[in-house]
Amino acid sequence: MKKISCLVLALSAVVYTASAQFYINAGLGYAMPQAGQTFDGTGQGYNGSQTYTTYTQIYNVKPVSFTTGVHGILGIGYMFSDHVGVQLDGDAGLSMKKYTFAIDNVQVSGVASNVEIETRAKGPFIVIPSLVLQTGGDKLNLYTRVGPALPLSTKITQDQVLSNLPGTGAVEVDDFTFNIKNSFSLGLSAAAGIQYKLSDKMSLWGEISMLSMSVISKKQTLLR
Repeated sequence: MKKISCLVLALSAVVYTASAQFYINAGLGYAMPQAGQTFDGTGQGYNGSQTYTTYTQIYNVKPVSFTTGVHGILGIGYMFSDHVGVQLDGDAGLSMKKYTFAIDNVQVSGVASNVEIETRAKGPFIVIPSLVLQTGGDKLNLYTRVGPALPLSTKITQDQVLSNLPGTGAVEVDDFTFNIKNSFSLGLSAAAGIQYKLSDKMSLWGEISMLSMSVISKKQTLLR
């Protein structure tokens, strides 16, 4: 995995105000991929089309992110004034999207095989400290946040299934499961949202937030 890029939409959430300055918030949202990438057989990245001597290959680059799926958010904040504050969020992946790749009749160790690979993130958890700017309205409040994203867990599981005819006349099926651990790397998070005050102690909020992060695989472990 090289890059993660996604949008998180808070579908419904509540904010409990403990005092005039401190507050606690909780939210639920869905992360959607926003950037696609592909590679050729030599490992070089490219987009669009590539022309050869006798033919042209056209590539449809689809957005993919291993943080795609349902996320839960829990945070605490402090407002220094009506317009400026800080917030610390914990973003946990609750149900991650599974990506499947399959190709038939490909050579694996010199044997024609069918290959299927399933990959998904294993409950990613990201801590996000941020600066908060808001309009500070009595009933309706517009706000924005920006800050670094600190990935505490970005593990990925990958299941590889290979089936072939090794010359014995019987189909041989091999199933391998890998746990991929990534190196720690900083990301960037930004958000814009709206908050509606229901009472002195509770508000509803909804936001669109963006998380951009590059991670590099550090260790791959064969589980079975």
